[in-house]
Amino acid sequence: MAWSTIRKRTSKTGVKYQASVREVIDQKNKTVWSGTYKTKGEAQAAAAEYLDGVNKGTIKHVVDKHTFRQFALNVWLPACRVKVERPSTLKKYEMYLNNHWLDILGHLKMTQIEPVQLNRWLELKKAEGLSDGYLARMQMTLSGLFELAVETNAMGSNPMKKKATARVKIPKTNRDAYSVDEVRAILAFIKENDSIRRDYFFFYLALTTGMRRGELAGIRLDDISYSADGTTAIISINKSVESVKNGGRSVDFVGSSSKKNHNRLVPLDVASTVELKRHLERCHSGEVYGRAWNSNNEDRDIWSNDGWLFHRGNGRAVVPDSYTSAFKRYCKQAGIRYMGLHATRHTVATGLHRANVPIAASATLLGQTPETFLRTYVHINEEDLKAGQVAWADEIKE
Repeated sequence: MAWSTIRKRTSKTGVKYQASVREVIDQKNKTVWSGTYKTKGEAQAAAAEYLDGVNKGTIKHVVDKHTFRQFALNVWLPACRVKVERPSTLKKYEMYLNNHWLDILGHLKMTQIEPVQLNRWLELKKAEGLSDGYLARMQMTLSGLFELAVETNAMGSNPMKKKATARVKIPKTNRDAYSVDEVRAILAFIKENDSIRRDYFFFYLALTTGMRRGELAGIRLDDISYSADGTTAIISINKSVESVKNGGRSVDFVGSSSKKNHNRLVPLDVASTVELKRHLERCHSGEVYGRAWNSNNEDRDIWSNDGWLFHRGNGRAVVPDSYTSAFKRYCKQAGIRYMGLHATRHTVATGLHRANVPIAASATLLGQTPETFLRTYVHINEEDLKAGQVAWADEIKE
């Protein structure tokens, strides 16, 4: 049988209330849970919630006494290294841990972490100027850590799920598809401006194939193969350059595509293959990167590339974030609404759908499941709805 007690604690910082739950274990009265709260009502509610969980069997007895630091480094992170597929996700978790969690939560026992500590952590992180989206993703990851702690009896319940814990919601992003006129206008603007023409083929591929920015940045020359007559080409998507946010800073690294449906072959038609060859010619002539470019590294006196289709001025893989910033700038200069670089995928998906390309084929081209393709990427406008209604009406006419 378990029971709760509420004690009033007075200190220099003010009055607080300590709630605890005790139970007879091995013929001894032992505290199985405790927490500190600002008001008596909060303490009573938390204790009642814990007792209810004990009675329903949803809360287990804690048999481990890890600190947050010990559990995160010795249990959670090793488990993530086994289960997490994407290298960028693991890198992101490590950044959360080292830069945002350990300094505030690291010294606490897992059993001491309650809504009051998590809310204080949130206040401090908001004061650092972190975005709601970043904070919300950290909270979701932190909740996953606590779930593992509950499963391994390192804590009795997940404090992130308690009503008293303040949660940040991920802001909704209203992405749409660029119109045909907008696509033509932005590509023409980039192509006709000498100072930014070097970026033309990157955005051409984004707006005609729907490749993710990291996938585009990860294309190497040996990922490209040509048809026997050289008029068409195929690009093998098998890696991605990831930008992982560390607060306001980005850390970039190259990783293999881990999701099976992300690895794919993207065909280029005759016109796109012509654009590809033009891009390579401009690279070799020095028009793109300012100096002559030798992809085979045969002459070190000539500007050499480390095998990337798109690269920085030093020959290394490009920074995906730089293309997002550039696209925003170019849209503004061209007088075109900016909806994010990822909207190029929505644009291609919507175009494929309107062209009546089979859903399975369209999803494969974009590296998505058919369900995600329809749910996330296809945008239906009023003209589509009218056309569909007219077509159906014509179909059922006698």
